[in-house]
Amino acid sequence: MQVDDKTPLVFIDLETTGTSPRHHRVMEVGLVRVERGEIVREYRTFVDPGMPVPAFITSLTGIASSMLVRAPTFDEVALEVAEFLEGALFVAHNAPFDYGFLSEEFRRLGITFSYPYLCTAKLSRALYPKLRRHNLDSIIKRYDLDPGDRHRALDDAKVLWQFLQVAYKELSIEHVHEVMQEQVRVRRLPMHVKEEMVQSLPEGAGVYFFHGKDDELLYIGKSRKIRTRVRSHFAKDGLSGRGKDMLSEIRRIEYRETAGEVGALLLESHLIKDRGPVYNVRARERHALCLVREDINDAGYHVTELSHADTIELGEEKNIAAIFKTKKQARDVLGQLAKEYELCPQLLGIEKASSPKAPCFAQQLEQCRGACIGKEKHRHYNRRFREAFEAHRMHVWPYTGPVGIDERRVDGTGELFIVDQWRLLAALHFNGTEWEEFIPAQFRFDYDAYKILTRELGKRRPKVTVRELTSRDEALLQSAHISMPQ
Repeated sequence: MQVDDKTPLVFIDLETTGTSPRHHRVMEVGLVRVERGEIVREYRTFVDPGMPVPAFITSLTGIASSMLVRAPTFDEVALEVAEFLEGALFVAHNAPFDYGFLSEEFRRLGITFSYPYLCTAKLSRALYPKLRRHNLDSIIKRYDLDPGDRHRALDDAKVLWQFLQVAYKELSIEHVHEVMQEQVRVRRLPMHVKEEMVQSLPEGAGVYFFHGKDDELLYIGKSRKIRTRVRSHFAKDGLSGRGKDMLSEIRRIEYRETAGEVGALLLESHLIKDRGPVYNVRARERHALCLVREDINDAGYHVTELSHADTIELGEEKNIAAIFKTKKQARDVLGQLAKEYELCPQLLGIEKASSPKAPCFAQQLEQCRGACIGKEKHRHYNRRFREAFEAHRMHVWPYTGPVGIDERRVDGTGELFIVDQWRLLAALHFNGTEWEEFIPAQFRFDYDAYKILTRELGKRRPKVTVRELTSRDEALLQSAHISMPQ
C-alpha cells in the first residue's frame, strides 16, 4: 500500500477480556477513520464477549460484565467493522495485538481478515529513535495529548490520530509518510500455507519448524510467542531472494512448545545443529572454538596465543582471555583492542616479529607504548591488558556446584535444566505426570549454550528459578535414565 495524503487511515483500539486472541474475546471496538487529514467517521460499540469480564480487566477499563448484557455479539457488528476498514490502512498501538484479535474474531465467522497495518509504537521508535519510552501513556504525557477516557476504545484510537498530527507538525508530513511507508506490513500467507495452519499454532513459547516439499526441513526458529513470530515471517517486506524462496517452499508448519524462553533458546540451538535445516546456514555450522589463551612471558608481560579447540576442559577457563567462533573474529577483536588500549600486536600474537628485539609496526607509529622492546614497564602494560579483556573473559561460574534451572508454567509443567560450569548436564521435561528427556545432555562446553545461559541467567524471569540440586533431582534423573558425570 502506498502511504500519502490520499491514503485513508483507520485508527483502531480494542478492549478485550484478556491477552489471548484464542481464549479471550473483544468486548469494545473503537474506530476513527481519517481521509485527507480529516476525521470523516467514528465508530464505537460494546461487544458481548460471551464470557465474564475478569475483575482486573474491569479495574483497568471500567467495563464490567453487566455493561455488556445487551451488547451485540461480534458477528452482528463484523460487517460494519469490515466496511469501516475498506480500502484503509489499519493503524493501532502494538498493532499485532489488535490485528490478532480481529483476525481471530473474523476467523470464527469463517471470514479471512487481511489488511495492511501499521504499529504506532514502532512508528514512534522510528520517528524518535533517541527517546526511550514509546508506550501510549508516555506518548500522551510527552506531547500533552487529550486521553479522554483512557483505556476505552474510541478515546485511545483518537489519541493515535493526535500523535500523528504532532509528528506531522514536528517532522513534516512528507517525512512521516516516508517512515510510515517503511513500517507498513501486510499479512499475506504463502500459497501453500492456509490460515488454519497458522491459527493452530500456540501463542506461548517454543520452537517452530517450516517443512517443504517431501517434508524437507527448511527452517527452525524460536519465540516467546510462536504464532505471532510465524506470522511476522509473512508480514515482512523487502525480504532477500533467499527469504522469499523459503516462504514459497513452505508446505507444513510444526512446533514444539516450551515453558519459556530459556527452553526455547536451548532447544533451538540443539535442533539446528542436530537436524541441519536448509535455511539456518550460519546457525547450523559447527566451528572449532578459537581460544585466546593467556600467559606471562619471561619479561613479565601478558601475552596471548590463538588456538583452536573442540571444547574447553574443566579448570581450563582461568587461562582463557576470550573465546570466539572463528579465527578471523578473534583477530579482528584483538586488533581493535590493540588500537583502543595501545597494546602490542606482537604480544597479542597477531603480528610476527621481524627479529627477536624488533619493535612492532604499531610502536613505530606510536600506537604501542613499546612493551615489545621493553620500553614500557610490564605492570603498566599488564594493567591495560586486564582492562582490555575484562568484557571478553569467560564468565566465572557463579555457583559452588551444579544447579537446577526450573522453568515452569502455572500448572507445574515445564522444563528442568541441570547445569555446571556452563555445561548442560541434563534437560528434562515434565508433562504433568512424568519426566522425560528434553534435550540430550551435552556434558561438554558448547559456545552457543554458554552465551544463552550467561545472558538469560542475568535476567529476572518470573517463570525461572535457579536452585541447588536436591536428592529429589537425582531421583528424577534416574527415572529418566540419565547418568550424571562423576
